[in-house]
Amino acid sequence: MSAIRRVFAALVLLTLPVGCVDRPEPHIYVLGSGEGAAIGEQTDRGRTIIELKPVLIPDHMDTTDFLLRSGRNELSPSSTALWGERLSIGITSALASALAERLPSARIVARPSATHPARKIFVDITALDLRRGGLCTLRAHWTISAPGELSERIAPAGAEVTVMASADGLSDEAVVVALTNTISQIADRIAADL
Repeated sequence: MSAIRRVFAALVLLTLPVGCVDRPEPHIYVLGSGEGAAIGEQTDRGRTIIELKPVLIPDHMDTTDFLLRSGRNELSPSSTALWGERLSIGITSALASALAERLPSARIVARPSATHPARKIFVDITALDLRRGGLCTLRAHWTISAPGELSERIAPAGAEVTVMASADGLSDEAVVVALTNTISQIADRIAADL
Protein backbone atom coordinates (compact mmCIF):
# COMPACT_ATOMS: atom_id res chain seq x y z
CA MET A 1 0.00 0.00 0.00
CA SER A 2 2.75 2.46 0.73
CA ALA A 3 4.13 2.09 -2.83
CA ILE A 4 0.72 3.00 -4.25
CA ARG A 5 0.57 6.04 -1.98
CA ARG A 6 4.03 7.16 -3.10
CA VAL A 7 3.09 6.79 -6.78
CA PHE A 8 -0.15 8.69 -6.17
CA ALA A 9 1.71 11.45 -4.27
CA ALA A 10 4.28 11.70 -7.07
CA LEU A 11 1.52 12.04 -9.68
CA VAL A 12 -0.17 14.76 -7.63
CA LEU A 13 3.12 16.64 -7.31
CA LEU A 14 3.78 16.37 -11.05
CA THR A 15 0.40 17.85 -11.93
CA LEU A 16 0.61 20.80 -9.52
CA PRO A 17 3.08 22.91 -11.53
CA VAL A 18 0.96 22.58 -14.66
CA GLY A 19 -1.99 24.28 -12.98
CA CYS A 20 0.21 27.01 -11.51
CA VAL A 21 1.95 28.10 -14.71
CA ASP A 22 1.23 31.74 -15.49
CA ARG A 23 -0.16 32.46 -18.93
CA PRO A 24 1.19 35.54 -20.62
CA GLU A 25 -1.22 38.43 -20.80
CA PRO A 26 -2.93 38.62 -24.21
CA HIS A 27 -2.09 41.48 -26.53
CA ILE A 28 -4.94 43.96 -26.91
CA TYR A 29 -5.51 45.31 -30.42
CA VAL A 30 -7.47 48.22 -31.85
CA LEU A 31 -8.13 48.91 -35.50
CA GLY A 32 -6.92 51.85 -37.55
CA SER A 33 -3.91 54.06 -37.25
CA GLY A 34 -4.91 55.87 -34.06
CA GLU A 35 -4.53 59.21 -35.84
CA GLY A 36 -8.27 59.80 -36.11
CA ALA A 37 -8.78 60.95 -32.53
CA ALA A 38 -9.39 64.52 -33.66
CA ILE A 39 -12.30 63.54 -35.90
CA GLY A 40 -15.37 65.41 -34.78
CA GLU A 41 -13.39 68.05 -32.87
CA GLN A 42 -12.68 70.21 -35.87
CA THR A 43 -14.72 73.23 -36.82
CA ASP A 44 -17.71 72.86 -39.13
CA ARG A 45 -17.08 76.10 -41.01
CA GLY A 46 -17.56 75.43 -44.70
CA ARG A 47 -17.34 71.67 -44.32
CA THR A 48 -19.90 69.09 -45.30
CA ILE A 49 -20.91 66.97 -42.34
CA ILE A 50 -21.20 63.26 -43.08
CA GLU A 51 -22.50 60.97 -40.36
CA LEU A 52 -21.31 57.38 -40.33
CA LYS A 53 -23.93 55.33 -38.51
CA PRO A 54 -22.65 52.46 -36.32
CA VAL A 55 -21.41 49.68 -38.59
CA LEU A 56 -23.38 46.46 -38.29
CA ILE A 57 -21.41 43.22 -38.21
CA PRO A 58 -22.47 39.60 -37.73
CA ASP A 59 -23.59 39.12 -34.11
CA HIS A 60 -21.17 36.27 -33.41
CA MET A 61 -18.20 38.55 -34.26
CA ASP A 62 -19.38 41.55 -32.20
CA THR A 63 -17.30 40.78 -29.13
CA THR A 64 -13.92 41.62 -27.65
CA ASP A 65 -12.80 38.03 -28.26
CA PHE A 66 -10.32 37.73 -31.11
CA LEU A 67 -12.22 35.08 -33.07
CA LEU A 68 -10.49 33.22 -35.89
CA ARG A 69 -12.02 30.70 -38.26
CA SER A 70 -10.43 27.34 -37.59
CA GLY A 71 -12.68 25.14 -39.68
CA ARG A 72 -15.60 25.30 -42.04
CA ASN A 73 -18.10 25.85 -39.21
CA GLU A 74 -15.80 26.58 -36.30
CA LEU A 75 -14.49 29.78 -34.72
CA SER A 76 -11.80 29.70 -32.05
CA PRO A 77 -10.85 32.53 -29.72
CA SER A 78 -7.18 33.45 -29.75
CA SER A 79 -5.41 32.79 -26.45
CA THR A 80 -2.88 35.53 -27.23
CA ALA A 81 -5.08 38.43 -28.37
CA LEU A 82 -8.20 40.43 -27.55
CA TRP A 83 -9.87 43.42 -29.18
CA GLY A 84 -9.67 46.61 -27.12
CA GLU A 85 -13.36 47.26 -27.77
CA ARG A 86 -16.29 45.43 -29.32
CA LEU A 87 -15.35 44.75 -32.92
CA SER A 88 -18.30 46.73 -34.34
CA ILE A 89 -17.12 49.83 -32.45
CA GLY A 90 -13.54 49.34 -33.63
CA ILE A 91 -14.61 48.90 -37.26
CA THR A 92 -16.82 52.01 -37.08
CA SER A 93 -13.95 54.09 -35.68
CA ALA A 94 -11.44 52.74 -38.22
CA LEU A 95 -13.84 53.36 -41.11
CA ALA A 96 -14.55 56.92 -39.91
CA SER A 97 -10.80 57.62 -39.74
CA ALA A 98 -10.22 56.13 -43.18
CA LEU A 99 -13.07 58.19 -44.67
CA ALA A 100 -11.74 61.37 -43.02
CA GLU A 101 -8.36 60.78 -44.69
CA ARG A 102 -10.01 60.37 -48.08
CA LEU A 103 -12.48 63.27 -47.71
CA PRO A 104 -10.53 66.15 -46.12
CA SER A 105 -13.14 68.73 -47.12
CA ALA A 106 -15.81 66.88 -45.13
CA ARG A 107 -16.25 66.34 -41.42
CA ILE A 108 -16.90 62.66 -40.71
CA VAL A 109 -18.76 62.02 -37.47
CA ALA A 110 -19.39 58.58 -36.04
CA ARG A 111 -21.87 59.85 -33.46
CA PRO A 112 -25.02 61.89 -33.99
CA SER A 113 -24.12 65.53 -34.46
CA ALA A 114 -25.96 68.60 -33.18
CA THR A 115 -25.70 69.89 -36.74
CA HIS A 116 -27.76 68.14 -39.39
CA PRO A 117 -25.51 66.04 -41.62
CA ALA A 118 -25.63 66.49 -45.37
CA ARG A 119 -25.22 62.75 -45.81
CA LYS A 120 -25.59 59.61 -43.69
CA ILE A 121 -23.73 56.41 -44.40
CA PHE A 122 -25.21 53.07 -43.32
CA VAL A 123 -22.82 50.10 -43.53
CA ASP A 124 -23.82 46.48 -43.02
CA ILE A 125 -21.03 43.91 -42.97
CA THR A 126 -22.83 40.71 -43.86
CA ALA A 127 -19.79 38.43 -43.73
CA LEU A 128 -16.50 38.74 -41.87
CA ASP A 129 -13.99 35.92 -41.94
CA LEU A 130 -10.65 36.25 -40.12
CA ARG A 131 -8.09 33.47 -40.40
CA ARG A 132 -4.76 32.92 -38.73
CA GLY A 133 -2.10 33.85 -41.23
CA GLY A 134 -3.60 37.26 -41.94
CA LEU A 135 -6.36 36.34 -44.37
CA CYS A 136 -9.45 38.53 -44.08
CA THR A 137 -12.60 38.38 -46.19
CA LEU A 138 -15.26 41.02 -45.66
CA ARG A 139 -18.55 41.46 -47.52
CA ALA A 140 -20.25 44.80 -46.96
CA HIS A 141 -23.22 46.72 -48.28
CA TRP A 142 -23.72 50.42 -47.74
CA THR A 143 -26.26 53.09 -48.43
CA ILE A 144 -25.61 56.81 -48.59
CA SER A 145 -28.64 58.91 -47.81
CA ALA A 146 -29.40 62.61 -47.98
CA PRO A 147 -31.93 63.59 -45.31
CA GLY A 148 -34.89 65.47 -46.71
CA GLU A 149 -34.71 64.06 -50.22
CA LEU A 150 -37.74 62.20 -51.50
CA SER A 151 -35.91 58.97 -52.08
CA GLU A 152 -33.70 59.29 -48.98
CA ARG A 153 -31.34 56.81 -50.63
CA ILE A 154 -28.69 58.02 -52.99
CA ALA A 155 -26.30 55.17 -53.58
CA PRO A 156 -26.89 51.63 -52.39
CA ALA A 157 -23.70 49.70 -53.11
CA GLY A 158 -21.65 46.80 -51.91
CA ALA A 159 -18.37 44.98 -52.24
CA GLU A 160 -16.53 41.87 -51.20
CA VAL A 161 -12.89 42.37 -50.34
CA THR A 162 -10.29 39.74 -49.48
CA VAL A 163 -6.90 40.84 -48.16
CA MET A 164 -3.85 38.78 -47.26
CA ALA A 165 -1.58 40.65 -44.87
CA SER A 166 2.07 40.85 -45.75
CA ALA A 167 3.09 40.46 -42.10
CA ASP A 168 4.88 37.37 -40.80
CA GLY A 169 1.85 35.23 -41.57
CA LEU A 170 1.12 33.52 -38.26
CA SER A 171 0.82 36.38 -35.81
CA ASP A 172 -2.33 37.98 -34.48
CA GLU A 173 -0.91 41.27 -35.76
CA ALA A 174 -1.14 39.91 -39.32
CA VAL A 175 -4.90 39.49 -38.80
CA VAL A 176 -5.19 43.09 -37.54
CA VAL A 177 -3.21 44.39 -40.53
CA ALA A 178 -5.42 42.44 -42.96
CA LEU A 179 -8.65 43.70 -41.38
CA THR A 180 -7.35 47.30 -41.32
CA ASN A 181 -6.41 47.03 -45.02
CA THR A 182 -9.83 45.58 -45.82
CA ILE A 183 -11.56 48.50 -44.08
CA SER A 184 -9.34 50.90 -46.05
CA GLN A 185 -10.49 49.34 -49.33
CA ILE A 186 -14.14 49.67 -48.29
CA ALA A 187 -13.44 53.32 -47.39
CA ASP A 188 -11.98 53.86 -50.89
CA ARG A 189 -15.22 52.62 -52.46
CA ILE A 190 -17.52 54.56 -50.16
CA ALA A 191 -15.50 57.76 -50.71
CA ALA A 192 -15.79 57.25 -54.48
CA ASP A 193 -19.58 56.92 -54.12
CA LEU A 194 -19.72 60.16 -52.12
